[in-house]
Amino acid sequence: MTSDQLIGKVAACYVRDRLTEDDSTGVARYLLDCLTAEQTAAIAKAILEDSSLAQLVEIKLPVHFVGNHGLPPTVLTDERTTYFRNAACEKSALLVANTGDDEEQSLKELVPIGAQQLQAHPELWVNLAAEGLPITDQHQNWWVKALQGLLEVRSFALDRLADYILQTRQAIEEGQPILFALGVAFPALHVPKDSAFFCNLNDKTAGHLSKWKTLYAQAIKRRACYLVKQTPSQALLLGEDLLGSFDKVQDIIPENLHPTIKTFIQADSGWNKEAADLAGCEWELVKPLFDGLKREQFNLGKATLEFYDERDADLLTADERDYLARLRDNKRSEAQDEDEDFYRQHRNELKEQPALKARWDRFIFGTPIETEDFLLGIALCLEWLFDQDMPSSKRRLKITCDRRT
Repeated sequence: MTSDQLIGKVAACYVRDRLTEDDSTGVARYLLDCLTAEQTAAIAKAILEDSSLAQLVEIKLPVHFVGNHGLPPTVLTDERTTYFRNAACEKSALLVANTGDDEEQSLKELVPIGAQQLQAHPELWVNLAAEGLPITDQHQNWWVKALQGLLEVRSFALDRLADYILQTRQAIEEGQPILFALGVAFPALHVPKDSAFFCNLNDKTAGHLSKWKTLYAQAIKRRACYLVKQTPSQALLLGEDLLGSFDKVQDIIPENLHPTIKTFIQADSGWNKEAADLAGCEWELVKPLFDGLKREQFNLGKATLEFYDERDADLLTADERDYLARLRDNKRSEAQDEDEDFYRQHRNELKEQPALKARWDRFIFGTPIETEDFLLGIALCLEWLFDQDMPSSKRRLKITCDRRT
């Protein structure tokens, strides 16, 4: 079964369920909304192949849209979709397709069938995908919960969702339990394969939607980004960064994966064949490549020197540059008098880079003191204002003493 065929069968089941629930006497008019030509044709074929459903649903699809997809002439039309809003129909339902924005406003009265409607019923997808599989009712229910959790985290194009479901089915056919199969199929979601990702779930927890939602959110946010060469904070990963990381960790990555990783490093960013190939490798085996990207501990002296390197050289004296070099090479956790002197001279310039200014604030003044005592808070603020000439180390000591009293 292909992804389009699965989409077609799901849509056919969706139409059948809607007709069963609809007790009105008029003609139900359904609109295939924003689907590809391949998906639209697959839905029409699925309905025509169901003898009972074919008798209930009349199909009229634009010949220019699906005329080359093997559909019988009886379901093709040269009329615009708006023609069928009020056209006579002898069957219980009429199925048409929206193929352009110019008709969208005129088709609002028709009942849409699109990605949103089909994804709202994961049980339909699982019931069809599970046909003929050696899977228990409990595990099939877990599969439904998994898809519900996934779709609450992020919506996917129908073809990608269908691919994920079909790859999960294939993994089950190959002998994987459902909890492992869902991780094996991760590459269909553009997430690195991790066979054991869901294995900590059990009979009690696997039935809870919140558990699945949390796990899928973790996999998508913390891992999928690396395949398109971004960090979880969406910073771009450069080839030289990845190459440097690989040089550090290649000894702990299986040698047979080295060619795949090197090709990935040399490839462009974004989802492509190289990213897909890497996604097919077990995450735990390639994870060291990305662990090696962890940034070095923040160095205040180094960051400040870099800040001034991009500005007028006259902003710093030779002695101040020497001071920053010493701060860079001899990091300390508590500020001294010369640190505070530098800060006072240059705090207005540092405001141009708020993140760096915040680092200096914390270095000079220490961690902010939090108190629920309003009067104590006022006293500390006044003390800070009047004691600006007092060295920071002594000022922190004095505040600490006041807090104890």
